[in-house]
Amino acid sequence: MNRFILVFLAFFVGIVAAKGVSGQEVAQALQELGYELKLEKESGNGYPLIFLQTKKVNAMLIFYEENPFSEGYEALQLATSLRFDPPPSLEGINAWNARSRFGKAALMEDGSIMFSSDLDLAPVCDLKRSLNTLVRNFERSVLVFYGEYHVGRIK
Repeated sequence: MNRFILVFLAFFVGIVAAKGVSGQEVAQALQELGYELKLEKESGNGYPLIFLQTKKVNAMLIFYEENPFSEGYEALQLATSLRFDPPPSLEGINAWNARSRFGKAALMEDGSIMFSSDLDLAPVCDLKRSLNTLVRNFERSVLVFYGEYHVGRIK
């Protein structure tokens, strides 16, 4: 068998064997970790949506990249909306994004800040552990962003 066919078969078998996660699976894992949440089975875009409460942050967990070869989704985004008076400048947000590793900020038209972090589920071996790390890093990043804004590092 030629090399091209072997590579194609390995790729195709990998895709078919891939299993995305369902909203229910993610909700159950987060509940087992002790997070308060509400699962909407189908949001406006047809995907599940989880409203999540950590110790200090209210956030939404948005599902992306529906797997056409199995039931489930292959990417998640944890996001929250923040308000400041006055809002940070675009330059301040860009400086934050250049330094930040686990969360990104975007200045919205209404002056609010959309803060988000993504999780690609394809390489995930332990869903519960990956979700816990995502939520902890997200919460920590949001709190650092708040702190840097209030001390004037983000102007």
